[in-house]
Amino acid sequence: MKEVFKDVKKVHVRIVNGKLKIEKSEDDNVYIEYYILEGEPRVEIRKEDSELIIETKGKEKRFLNLFAWKSDGKVKMNIKVPEGVTLEVSSVNAGISASQVSIESINSVNGPIILKNSHVKSISTVNGMIAGSIMAEDLTVNSVNGYVKLDILDMEGDGVINTVNGGVHLRISDVCDVNVIAVKRGRSIPLINQNSPYTLTITSVNGKVNVERF
Repeated sequence: MKEVFKDVKKVHVRIVNGKLKIEKSEDDNVYIEYYILEGEPRVEIRKEDSELIIETKGKEKRFLNLFAWKSDGKVKMNIKVPEGVTLEVSSVNAGISASQVSIESINSVNGPIILKNSHVKSISTVNGMIAGSIMAEDLTVNSVNGYVKLDILDMEGDGVINTVNGGVHLRISDVCDVNVIAVKRGRSIPLINQNSPYTLTITSVNGKVNVERF
């Protein structure tokens, strides 16, 4: 199934079970293409003013009008958004990849988040790795049971990266003007000191922290 939408300023995506790929559109339209991989999921797409809402849901079934439940299914979805359109993305049991887009928030439960040259403010995951390259603004990253491996190409504002059971491996671009501090057992350890107005604070409960320049 393919759909095209015009005059969109923001896209909300909520996907359960499957795969989600988001990338930059070559024009001013939003393009959505999806395939049912398994089961009988429902895909709901609606436009409210300049915002687009995309959701996948299980199909409701009834037996003798007494019982109702939602059957599981899997969807593969590809979305293309033009420059200037922001995204809020959440997933359960679905891997997410995003390339050259602007993300206000991206959240995953039981699935990896892979980013490429994307503007990002907030990332969180439970049981899934976070990896790729980003341009950050007021960055917040939270991970439970997941490794964080990011290249930060540029950064505006302060940032925080928190992990519980997962290490952190960051590469900070030479053009990125930011101080970096690791917090371990209540101790603050300076890793990069740029005398910058911006500070990135990294906290890992059960994981190693590695930061380098590139």
